[in-house]
Formats: sequence, structure tokens, C-alpha cells
Amino acid sequence: MNRLNNEDDKMNKSRILFLDYMRIFAFSSVILGHKFYRDLVSVANDSNTHITIRYIAQAIYDITVGGAVGVVVFFMISGYIITYVLQSEGTKEFYLKRIFRIYPIYIFAVLTEVIVKYFNGIDIPPLSVLVPRLLLIGDFFGTPLGLAGVEWTLRIEVMFYVIMGLMKFSGVLSSGRVACTLMVITCFVLMESKVFPTASDFHHGLFSTYLPILFCGVVVFFMEKREISRFTAFLCLSIMLYSHFKILEVASPRWINTNYAIIGFCIFMVSWAMRDKFSYNYWCVLLSELTYSIYLFHDWIWIYFKKISSAITDNYAINNAIIMILLLSLCYASNKLIEKRGVKIGRLVISK
Repeated sequence: MNRLNNEDDKMNKSRILFLDYMRIFAFSSVILGHKFYRDLVSVANDSNTHITIRYIAQAIYDITVGGAVGVVVFFMISGYIITYVLQSEGTKEFYLKRIFRIYPIYIFAVLTEVIVKYFNGIDIPPLSVLVPRLLLIGDFFGTPLGLAGVEWTLRIEVMFYVIMGLMKFSGVLSSGRVACTLMVITCFVLMESKVFPTASDFHHGLFSTYLPILFCGVVVFFMEKREISRFTAFLCLSIMLYSHFKILEVASPRWINTNYAIIGFCIFMVSWAMRDKFSYNYWCVLLSELTYSIYLFHDWIWIYFKKISSAITDNYAINNAIIMILLLSLCYASNKLIEKRGVKIGRLVISK
């Protein structure tokens, strides 16, 4: 028993445990929002369904808001953890680790999508589309989104990594006050500038919209480390959320009647405030490690797994259970065979 307790203590010290739980909430919220929102709305509005069940369906929908709440939580996690790792990593090491962490499994997912669609009668995209998509620089070339659209968040992540690496290189991140001041100034600039990227679909202006949310995660980290006061953090977070709301009015006005950003923000902050209450759990860590692969695969491959499950049963619950089993199996294999090996190769390159 003592040995098991010691192992748990080691795991507690080597992981930021509340982030594991937040990742699971985030991808669960995204899956519910992407794949079950019509079902939730239908149940919530069905007068023949018991009112308690309708309230539960409505509550789940309000918490997920089409997956938008999960996206906000994802971005705050990223802002927090990237600031954390840059406390000990130099710019060069940081960039190399991010490349080998992000791209191998991402490229695999994109090429798998292309191949699966090709065998289902959809033409392979031209290189003018495929290359910038694979490099996650499509926002600069007006490249259509891949992976059923979820690629838009990864494009923002990559640009955020570039910004944070440059802040580390310039020494800005060595001072929480300086870093937060620069980010607040950036938010004001974003509010007064033309939104980016310019797109004809739903992701128009989303880099400008969500960069302040990523900055919120950075501010929370500096507040935790007491490099800025709670009052300063409150001011910074208020300005960043305000800038997100104002930019959203221009970039995506269809979202202005929803509260997804403040819901996601509050969920993250409550989890952060209770971070010392979280304990190590094997299954939680396992699911947390599958977060990236689940995010890459869930939206576009769902319809193909549904064809398989529908050939087995018409039962709604069993049908979706089969889809989830297939999805988790694919993501587990991808994580073990590609994602983790990519990380190991990155470490090897850095060591050389």
C-alpha cells in the first residue's frame, strides 16, 4: 500500500492534475456540441418528454453550446501550460518540441481524411490546398479548413506558439508584469484592427477573437506564481474578456447572444481554484493523453464509423456506444504509435 501511495505521490508531482480533468471536460463538451446538439435540442423541446429529462438536456446544451465552451477551456489550458513550459525551455527547444508534438499526428489525421474521402468518391485536394493545410498556415492563403473544420483552432495554436516563443526569446516572459502589460496592449490593438483571418466561412476573424482567451491562461499562470497581484490579474482578465466580446461582435455576430465564453472561463477558473483537490487517476490521465487525437479525428470520421455501427444495430444508445469505442480505439492507437513516438523523436533531436 505504501508503494502505491508513493507512486501516486510521484504522479501528482509530475503532472498538473487539474488540467487533465479540464482536457477531458473540454473534449467531451466538444463531442457533445458537435455530434449531439440536435438530439439535445430535440429532447429539451419535446413536450412529451418528462420535464426533468428536458431540463437535463437543456442544461447539457447550455454547458456545451455547440462545443464552443470546450474550445474556450482548451485555449485557456493552452495559454496556461505554454507559459508553464516556457519557464524552463528556451525558444529553440520550445519550437522543436511543439513541432514534433503537433505535426506528426496532425499530418497523419489530414492524410487519413484525404484517403478515406477519396475512397468515398471525394477528390484529393490540390497541392495548393494540401501543403498550407499540412503546415497549418492556411489562414495566410485562404485555404479551406480540413478535419471537418476543427483545423481552425490548430492554426490559432501555432500562431500563439510563435508569439510566445518570441516573447521568451526577447525576455518579456521573464517578467509577469511586462508580459501581461504587452498582452493587454495587444488586445487593444486587436479591437482597433481589421480582424484576422479574412475568410468566407465561420472561422472569419477567429484568431483576433480567441487570442485574448489564450492570453487569459497566461495571466492565470502568472497570478498563480505571484508575479502579478490578484487585482492586476482581475484587470487584465477583464480587459481580455471584453476585447473577446467586442471582436466577436464584428467577426462572428451570430454568437453574440450566447454566454459560452464566460461559461468556459468560469469553469476553468473554478477548476484552477480547486487545483489542489484533484488526485491522480489512471483512467483520467489516459483519457487526457488522448485529447489531441480525439480532437483531430472525432468530427470528420464520425460519419464513417456511424455507417459501421448502423450496419450492426439501429438502437440509438448502442449505435453511439460502438462509434465511441471505435473512435477511442483509433485515438489510442494513434497516440501510442504516432503522437508519443513523435514526442520521443523530438527529444532525441534536441539531445543531439
